[in-house]
Amino acid sequence: MSVKCREICEIEAIPSLSDEQLLEIGNRCGYMPDLGEIEWDEEWFVALFKQCQVRSVILTIDPHQGELHFQVSDYDIRLINQKSLDPWVRPDCGRDDFSYILCYAQSFAGYDFADSSGFDLGKLANERVDDYWKSGKWAGDFVTLRCCLFFEIRRQRHCGLRESNWQAIQSLYKAVCAAYATEVDTHQ
Repeated sequence: MSVKCREICEIEAIPSLSDEQLLEIGNRCGYMPDLGEIEWDEEWFVALFKQCQVRSVILTIDPHQGELHFQVSDYDIRLINQKSLDPWVRPDCGRDDFSYILCYAQSFAGYDFADSSGFDLGKLANERVDDYWKSGKWAGDFVTLRCCLFFEIRRQRHCGLRESNWQAIQSLYKAVCAAYATEVDTHQ
């Protein structure tokens, strides 16, 4: 279950909090294992951190707490070196482990593909992931989903992989596999 920090404290209320309340809410929204993952709200976190900076309040949030760490096999790592501009690489749908999904996602040069195709990859991926969090389903054709998989793996590399994000990526990978199976005949 995802928790929205605005349910705990609205942005407008942040300046009126005491220093102790800022620390409590900052720590609570940084990681709440009893309530589930935090739904990232950049505007809210920026407001909280600004208020803490103004008052010299130091939050003790551990951004790595709750992160998942997986091993990547040497066999799978060879995929990353492909960096293909062609998204139509068959996924191994018999696998749904981190090592393979990570390497398969990065075997595609997603940023270069988006640039050459004339679309904003970040915007596309953000729209799709927002839809996923609302509906629980990934929507799009194979190429769109393949681009999103590339972007989501890159996002997790920067933000840290957490359980709910990993489940979303596995779900996205399954959608990539389903779309590939459906569309491969029409592509060729």
